[in-house]
Amino acid sequence: MKIKLKISFKMIFIILTTSILIYIGTIGYISIKFEENSIIDAKKLADSYVREYAYISKSSLDADIYATRTMSQTMEGYLNINPETRRIVYNNMLRSVLENNPHFVSVWDSWELMFIDSLWNKPHGRLSIAYYRLNDEINIVIDSLDLLSDNITSTYYKIKISGKETITNPYFYSYTNQKIDEILETSLVIPIINNDEFVGLTGIDVSLERFQNIIDTVQPFKNSYAFMVANNGTYVAHPNKKYVGKLITAINPDYLKYTNIIENVQQGKNFSFILNDQNEENETYITFAPIIFGKTQTPWSIGIVVPLKTIMDEAKSHFNISVTVGIIGLLLLTIVIWIISTNIVRPLIKTTNSLKKLSKGHIGESEMIFVKSKDEIGDIAKSVNVLIQGLNKTANFANEIGKGNFNAEFKQLSDKDTLGNSILEMRNSLQTAKDEETKRKTQERNFIWSSEGIGLFGKILRQDNDNIEKLSYNIISNLVSYLKANIGGFYLINEKDETNIFFELIAFVGFNKIKYNKKEIYPGENLVGRCIQEKETIFVNDIPDKYIIISSGLGSSNPSSILIVPLIHNEELIGIVEIESLKNIEKYQITFVEKVSEIIASTILKAKINVRTNQLLEQSQTQADELAQQEEEMRQNMEEMQATQEEASKKEVETRGIIEAINSSLLVTEYDMKGKIILVNDKLLEIYNVKRELVIGKQHSSSLFTDDKNNKKFKAFWEDMKSGKVKSIEESVICDNKTVWLSSKYTPLINKEGEPYKVLKTSIDISNIQLLENKLLKLKELKKEKLTKSRKKKIEPQKAVKEKQIPQIEELFGKDFKFQYINLTYINKVFKGDLKKIQNILTVYIKTIPDHIEEFKDIYKQKKWKLLQSKANSIKSKMGYLGLIKLQKKSKIIYQKSIDKKHLAELPDLIAEIEGIWKKTEEELIKIIKL
Repeated sequence: MKIKLKISFKMIFIILTTSILIYIGTIGYISIKFEENSIIDAKKLADSYVREYAYISKSSLDADIYATRTMSQTMEGYLNINPETRRIVYNNMLRSVLENNPHFVSVWDSWELMFIDSLWNKPHGRLSIAYYRLNDEINIVIDSLDLLSDNITSTYYKIKISGKETITNPYFYSYTNQKIDEILETSLVIPIINNDEFVGLTGIDVSLERFQNIIDTVQPFKNSYAFMVANNGTYVAHPNKKYVGKLITAINPDYLKYTNIIENVQQGKNFSFILNDQNEENETYITFAPIIFGKTQTPWSIGIVVPLKTIMDEAKSHFNISVTVGIIGLLLLTIVIWIISTNIVRPLIKTTNSLKKLSKGHIGESEMIFVKSKDEIGDIAKSVNVLIQGLNKTANFANEIGKGNFNAEFKQLSDKDTLGNSILEMRNSLQTAKDEETKRKTQERNFIWSSEGIGLFGKILRQDNDNIEKLSYNIISNLVSYLKANIGGFYLINEKDETNIFFELIAFVGFNKIKYNKKEIYPGENLVGRCIQEKETIFVNDIPDKYIIISSGLGSSNPSSILIVPLIHNEELIGIVEIESLKNIEKYQITFVEKVSEIIASTILKAKINVRTNQLLEQSQTQADELAQQEEEMRQNMEEMQATQEEASKKEVETRGIIEAINSSLLVTEYDMKGKIILVNDKLLEIYNVKRELVIGKQHSSSLFTDDKNNKKFKAFWEDMKSGKVKSIEESVICDNKTVWLSSKYTPLINKEGEPYKVLKTSIDISNIQLLENKLLKLKELKKEKLTKSRKKKIEPQKAVKEKQIPQIEELFGKDFKFQYINLTYINKVFKGDLKKIQNILTVYIKTIPDHIEEFKDIYKQKKWKLLQSKANSIKSKMGYLGLIKLQKKSKIIYQKSIDKKHLAELPDLIAEIEGIWKKTEEELIKIIKL
């Protein structure tokens, strides 16, 4: 049985049911796609953010790497610097770099000893010098390392082998050696290469706190956060500061279920994964981007963690708004259908057909209802027509929005036009999103422009560092070109006259003749002079008429803007940059010029130092040429002086022999002018049988003063000494209960001012003579009557003895005092044939010469050639004193080879020959001493 339904009910049921089904299907499809697209877009945005902040992080350290690289390149020319001043120059440079970069913790270098120490020939061993900050003071530490062998596990050795720039993994370090003062830092290390050889390296230590500041600002989504890890997986920065300095795999071991994080970081990959949780609502998207600092091969990575629930909540919010709008639309449609169904009678079919088409989305102008009646049906038709027109306008407006025309006009059907209002809200939301995207892209474009500019000027500033004018022109011409300006001037301070300080126009681009003629600018004079006084950037876009005219083929005009930036390094004004443009100079361009000006100021200052250094080097070269000429002249004079020097050497040996003879034969005592003993020789201590420390400081005493109760004789005696009188006396001293008689001579020694400053006492033991004299006195008393005969008998035996002694000495030494190895002719003349004295001096040589030979061996092993020269010259003189011609010649050969540093391998054989000849000579000397 068919149920007959009313037309109104049919219209409501059919049209509404159809609309609902279409709406549900559309909403279902849109919700699925919307969710998928939201996640995809969020991932892309997160990936974009992580790459952007990776670039920012890279830029943060690239400038420091550039500074380190500049130091390394400067030190590559170490051979061009005088070795005596080289370390001073480099120490000043290290200290200057640390002072001018407050964010540096330490600046240091390390040199292979074989390249800086000519006496070091081992492939290992290095000298390290570091400057570091401690309590706002700069300290230095110097250390010698790897002297025994290279530490093959150290970072230094790895860089030595690879020769590559390196950034070390983070490490905690305290310059006070206290745990509480530890900071997390890294080292930027650049090798020093000279002629493809590793000479050493230089580096800086920087705190990683700056990366924490960058990470704290990164939050692309609600509840999202960022972190940074080093090449070995150590957290460099993290919102939870307890994680900093710890391995990511130790803090987040669940990451290893999805990817090998440390391997991907070390390979410099972009990678991401979704971290699943037992609760699917807590899924997290984690994305990584590599950070490659300079030319290092140990990339770091920055990561962003985004909860997917945050993204979905935002997507669901938009979706719920769309559903609400749809439901309101369905309700509105139901009311309209109800009105139409209750009022349409006669034009039902026509109206129904129109509504059916309308329900299917056909809203063209051809679907409008033309009813002439002015009753309810007419009103319905009119309403339908108005609806169709409104939907057409809405569709056209939506199409314009789809084309990106957010300025298209649209008028709602009424104040309560929900669909129209929703469309307008959608338009406003899209317009805001577009504006934000445009702003972000502009900022990103400006950032890239600035970064590329810094890179460009980094290359420019590395060139022509030895020519200030050429470097200045390259800077200003490239700066004007990069800013797309028209005129540029580069002013540097003139330091030639300290009483007349002004800034000189060194280089310019596009200046007219009037401006060019004004090359000297003084403080306070026009805009440049004002900048000199204030040391602040000046930007003017309200230019006075005829301030400067920019000319071209099309005419002349005033600039639209002028930018004047000071070049300041370490609070010192180095120069001024002036830029003038027909276009307005943007704020980001001004910021760029200010940033580049800091690098330019530092480079110009270094360039000035380089120019001064080159001038000094040229001056040194000129002086070296002059010295070479003088050396040739001196060489000729040296040949003439050689004979004189040999004669002086012989006299020196003679003097030494006399001093040694005096000390071996006489008792020597030195007094100050108050009569206190200040020096005694070993011979005196032996006679007195007393220790030196018991004698030094004692007051002068003598048998001269034994009966002097008031000390008058003592005072008179020393008054004579102070007046410079020489006294010879005989005196007695009681030692070990026996009396020792001495023949003493007191000689005051005179200083440069002609005044006595000490007294030298030389004594001879005459105890035996005194005993003989006593015996003679007794004999004289006993034989007083036969004095004449006794004397005759005594004189004749004495002559006989002398006649016998002389042949014995000649027979002992030979007529010319020559033996198989030695020749005592010279020493015999010195000591006038005194056999005892000759034996004493020969005993000294027997004791000392073997020690000299052993020193030869040790010095050769240590390769200390200058010391070997000195020792060879000394022993050569001693051999001449003894007449050892063979040993003298061997010593002379060793002396010459140690100077020329040629055929040094022959030295051990020469030393062995000297040792062999001396052993035979020693046997000959021992025989002479025993005679």
